[in-house]
Amino acid sequence: SSATSARGPLQRRFNRLVQHRKDRVLLCSAQSMVLEEANLRAESGVLNASNFRLDSLTRKYVPDFMPILWSSAQVVSVFMLALTASSMRHWAVCIACAGAALCIVAARFASLSILILGMVIGDLRQACYRRAVRFWSWWPIFSFLLSTVALIAGLMMGSRLWREHFSPYYEITRLQSYSDIDPSRTLGEQVQDAGLVTFTTTSAIDRSKTGCFAGGGHVYCVAPVVPSGKLVYGLGDAAQAGTFDFFAVGIDCCSCPEQDFRCGEWSNPFAAGGVRSVDVAARPYYRLAVDSWEASYQKTSRHPLFFDWVQNPTLVWQDHWRWATSFFVIAFLVSVPVSLTICMFLGKLLQVLVLKNIASPMATPPPPAGFENAWAWLLPEMLYYCRHEERQLMAIPVMPAPYYGARPSVGPPRPCASTPLWQGVPRGLGPQTTFPAASFQGANRL
Repeated sequence: SSATSARGPLQRRFNRLVQHRKDRVLLCSAQSMVLEEANLRAESGVLNASNFRLDSLTRKYVPDFMPILWSSAQVVSVFMLALTASSMRHWAVCIACAGAALCIVAARFASLSILILGMVIGDLRQACYRRAVRFWSWWPIFSFLLSTVALIAGLMMGSRLWREHFSPYYEITRLQSYSDIDPSRTLGEQVQDAGLVTFTTTSAIDRSKTGCFAGGGHVYCVAPVVPSGKLVYGLGDAAQAGTFDFFAVGIDCCSCPEQDFRCGEWSNPFAAGGVRSVDVAARPYYRLAVDSWEASYQKTSRHPLFFDWVQNPTLVWQDHWRWATSFFVIAFLVSVPVSLTICMFLGKLLQVLVLKNIASPMATPPPPAGFENAWAWLLPEMLYYCRHEERQLMAIPVMPAPYYGARPSVGPPRPCASTPLWQGVPRGLGPQTTFPAASFQGANRL
């Protein structure tokens, strides 16, 4: 009986300890289930984020058409502005168009310079940013190059358009128009302001008795406009006015010293008019050709006037304006599809680089310290994606590592009078530990 009475407290103590062990296993299992459920919920939230969407793993990269359209629009704008600036008459329009074109090119150059400067003094040279730098520097580089080419092409075409069409049109507009001019009776000094001239129906050019001068790599040709188109050597058939002042002219359209004038509408039998030659650079050479003609045929020319030999001077003068304006329209209609095709090809090439994992829009590098405002103005899209990625990374929930408790020992524990009941319980669990209701619900489900 004494032994039985002694085993009673020990048995009860042993039963309490076993029950505590069971409760501890249930609590640890419930806590593990709660943490595992929270981890699964966090992983689901990460996968649903925009940077970690599952459908993007099974879908090919599709290039964004906004950079393509924007770059194409900039190229066309620079080209048309440069064309207008170099071919217009009004200085205010030229300065405004040239300033706008230079501003666009300067903005593209500034964007590229800021990106290169960030690579030099910032962290953009790191290996983890190389693919992102290739992706984000693609359009700044090619936008600047295409804008520069468009600027140069526009200036060259506009200069030629001004020199060959707009300038003659405006110069002749300032001059006067004369009709039924008899070259044998009219002095050149009487019609010094002539722009458009129609001669008498019997007047023509003598192609066999012309003058020429070779200089500057060109041959400058002159042919006299005389009644009946025939000129006699010496003093015979002298002009009633005493001088021959009307000449049809051209460049590289005759043989020198052979006389074979093929300038203007020389083969048109109905041609009897002239449009004043406004080529200032060629005028001194035409005067030297007239001097050679005077010495060859013993004639006099005191105030020579130079014309392009045509049938309808007014129509030729108006054709300068029509052709120039038509060129503007054609240049715009051609530049749009050409620039768009080039930009679409560059976009397709960027798509190939992304698919080959050579370039990537992910892991966008942040701007160097002190360059935030410059990136906001010059590289707004790159800065937006960088901030967007930072916000997404900050939104990912940070969960502590789950603690599943110690593995319970096999077999009954040895009782010890000096050991409290809660010894061996995982750290943080004790007689005063409280658990959320979800833990007990999980234990009940278990």
